[in-house]
Amino acid sequence: MTNDLAARLRTWILDNLFDGNPPAGFDDDTDLIADGVMDSLAIMRTIGHLETDHGISIDPGDIVPEHFVSVRSLAGFIAGKAG
Repeated sequence: MTNDLAARLRTWILDNLFDGNPPAGFDDDTDLIADGVMDSLAIMRTIGHLETDHGISIDPGDIVPEHFVSVRSLAGFIAGKAG
């Protein structure tokens, strides 16, 4: 399930945060925070997407860098919330 989830998240991130033009070498472990992609506004957009598309509720305490740093970390976080 996590691979399918990661693929869906990757597509959403590419379409919505990179406008479909990812940097060379982009993969599921790319550090989105260090690369300046996942700033506070991008995190809020991502939260809205996750809550709507994945039917989960994200509490303020869940909004930590470790959950939003990469596609892989997001997929693991969502899998845990949905589990």
